[in-house]
Amino acid sequence: MFPRDGIDGALATRTSISLVKAAEGRLCYRGYSIGDLARDTRFEEVIYLLWFGDLPTRKALASFSAQLRAERNPPRAALDIIRSAGADCDPMDSLSIAVLTMAASDPDRGDNAAAANLRKGLRVITAMPALTAYHSRMRRKLDPIAPDPELGHAENLLYMIVGERPDSAKINAINAVMTLQAEHGIDPSAFAARVTASTHADLHAALTSAIGTLKGPLDGGAIRAVLEMLLAIANKSKAREVIDNLLRAKKKIPGFGHRTYKDVDPRAIEFKNICERLSTAAGDRHAFELAIHVQEIVHKRTGLSPNAYFYCAPACQMLGLAAEDFAPIAACAHAAGWIAHVAEQHSDNRPIRLHEEYIGLLARAFVPLDERV
Repeated sequence: MFPRDGIDGALATRTSISLVKAAEGRLCYRGYSIGDLARDTRFEEVIYLLWFGDLPTRKALASFSAQLRAERNPPRAALDIIRSAGADCDPMDSLSIAVLTMAASDPDRGDNAAAANLRKGLRVITAMPALTAYHSRMRRKLDPIAPDPELGHAENLLYMIVGERPDSAKINAINAVMTLQAEHGIDPSAFAARVTASTHADLHAALTSAIGTLKGPLDGGAIRAVLEMLLAIANKSKAREVIDNLLRAKKKIPGFGHRTYKDVDPRAIEFKNICERLSTAAGDRHAFELAIHVQEIVHKRTGLSPNAYFYCAPACQMLGLAAEDFAPIAACAHAAGWIAHVAEQHSDNRPIRLHEEYIGLLARAFVPLDERV
């Protein structure tokens, strides 16, 4: 029988990319704790780890970082299609069509071998920040900013959107924010990428499927909903009223509960730490303390713990990002894991086909058009 709450707990594939231990509240990338990676690595190291299986040596990192920097300018056609779609186009739709457009000019298009997938992946993952920033600034009627070759991958993304070179606190924070969103097993977007790849579709098509899935309000789109809730609360005195109204209306409280983790989402712990460090560095703890207050009320009312998105939203706001930027930035981070999943799927492919339980009408006698009433 098909479970009423969706495809939950079914074994989808075998992977060596990440380990999600829900009962223990543990997440590892290639065996490394997500907490250690978020605190002590740059995002380039995490991309390398997910793609090649090990953390890079200093020499390997320098070479890989140089490759990333060399591919930062996306094809003109991808920028043109963002511009033609216009500022009113949803940021995730804009990113999706731009990534798909990149396939047309990719020299490795049609080649799904592991090496070709990683070459294509490198070109896409370095272009996605520029594509995201281009639409963000167009939406706000600001001139685009060219990539800065002196900045790392994550901080360059922040610079191109916000328009200011980040200080050390923000550099550490944006690297951690992207690391924490780089990979999470066979989550909906990674599953979408693998299903598409399993048909022998190319990397660009698989990433487009993943971006479309992440867009949904029950996935990456939830980050924006968290910020909107916190802005509506505004101060501690209104928190109970807003939360109680949501509960009375039987609405989901953004940023709380997780289908996988029944207790603590390990990413939420790290995002909370990022928020505290950013608020301390800025000398303004209002947003951080408001989030803590909301967490306490929700836990007392429902027993739910925050998921990754709850503290991710105020962290992104403290970095100077607008709510509309949250999901595309999450996509830029997830791309590291998506590309690893597509390469893994193509390397030992089995078409992913699920069965359905039919609940419609059974055999019926055909009625000619003129006899139907």
